[in-house]
Amino acid sequence: MSDIHPTHIAVHQQSRQFEIHFSDGSEYSLPIEYLRVFSPSAEVRVAKQRGELIRGKEQVNILKVEPMGSYAVRIVFDDGHDSGVYSWSTLKQLGEQFEPNWQQYQQQLQALRAQVSDHPVVTVLLFMTLAESLGEEKLEIELETEKETVLDVIRRLRDRGEDWHSLLVPERLTITVNKQFVEAEQELFDGDEIAFVPKA
Repeated sequence: MSDIHPTHIAVHQQSRQFEIHFSDGSEYSLPIEYLRVFSPSAEVRVAKQRGELIRGKEQVNILKVEPMGSYAVRIVFDDGHDSGVYSWSTLKQLGEQFEPNWQQYQQQLQALRAQVSDHPVVTVLLFMTLAESLGEEKLEIELETEKETVLDVIRRLRDRGEDWHSLLVPERLTITVNKQFVEAEQELFDGDEIAFVPKA
């Protein structure tokens, strides 16, 4: 394994695929979502040790791939995750184990959806000028649909009044769900914690 190295790496942003060929003749085309979810970073490892599922990364893409010496690359994702250093052996292993890994991940997602209660509730945290202007720091919001997103919650909050409507503009917010940076299209589950921070 130590002598095996990549001979070709390509990022296909439109199809969200990461293509890699190795010197032993093996070739893999892996979803970028898969690389993000199975990042070798300490952040992801700790989250998994806590039993947390890295999710909502269907639309994630790769901004750049940076060489790290002659043994690895650092992948910078557009959701802000940039601490994953992927060694050649890690990428080879992710390619070889894609089918069982991906199947297990999809099963975990399905199980999580099945656990949603009849009245799922999420917590919304407002920071900085949002909390000051709106007079709220923490809200409990009941989800109304089976696959409600952060954007759905934002739309409902904006209906509360003119101040809410003018301040809660998705493009002007940094959004996290369970302390993971996400886009407004992130699907929500019972017990999730959403944080809105105004962008500078």
